[in-house]
Amino acid sequence: MATMHGFMQALELKDAITERATALGARLQDCWTWQSVGSDGRTVRTTTDHILVSRCISKEIYRVGILQGGPDSRINDTDHRCIFAEINLSAFLGWDIKAERAR
Repeated sequence: MATMHGFMQALELKDAITERATALGARLQDCWTWQSVGSDGRTVRTTTDHILVSRCISKEIYRVGILQGGPDSRINDTDHRCIFAEINLSAFLGWDIKAERAR
C-alpha cells in the first residue's frame, strides 16, 4: 500500500471511495468488492477497490458505490464488482446544469 500512496501523492490523486466512506462514517471493511467462504468456513472479503481522482475534483464527488449483491453484481463470473462514481464536472466543463435540465 505504500507504493499506492506514493503514486497518489506524486500525481496529486485521492481515493474517492476512502474519502466518501470516511466522510459518511462508514467502515472501510464494509466496502468490500468480493466475498466467498474460505476452506475453514469463515467469510473472506477483499479490501476496497480504488477510484482515483484528481485532487482538484475530489470535492465534487457526489456519490461512490460498489455493487455488492444481486444478479448483476458479478462481472464475467469473476471476483470483480462494478464500482461507480458520480462527479459534478459542470464547473470544469463550463456547463450550467440547471440550464441543461431546463431544455
